[in-house]
Amino acid sequence: MTPLHIPATEYTPHVHFDAETSTLSLTGEVYPENASAYFAPISEWIEEAIGEEVPLKLSFSLDYLNTSSTKAILDIIQLLEDYHLDGGSTAVTWTYQSSLEVMKESGEELLEDFSLPCLLKPLD
Repeated sequence: MTPLHIPATEYTPHVHFDAETSTLSLTGEVYPENASAYFAPISEWIEEAIGEEVPLKLSFSLDYLNTSSTKAILDIIQLLEDYHLDGGSTAVTWTYQSSLEVMKESGEELLEDFSLPCLLKPLD
């Protein structure tokens, strides 16, 4: 499995795969100039992991995301949903600052239509 590590920038999150826990984490703010281009290598990496039947957890801890990033994240969650429906081991955790009600609501809205295991969790 190819490691994945993308450092955070002012406009993009820190992306890191922890092989010990099989967790792909996205942490920070998400408003890249071109969300499709930014998320393409992340989606490709997930597709590779799914192809290798790797158990995969996805963890979001975001402070902000824009509309185009929301669509890209939905596409990523859909990849995991399809994997889940095919019998793959996967789950999503959406953590948020208690003071950021909008991020809690974003997580609820993003995850509501999926059947894969999902957890909404306040950080404090």
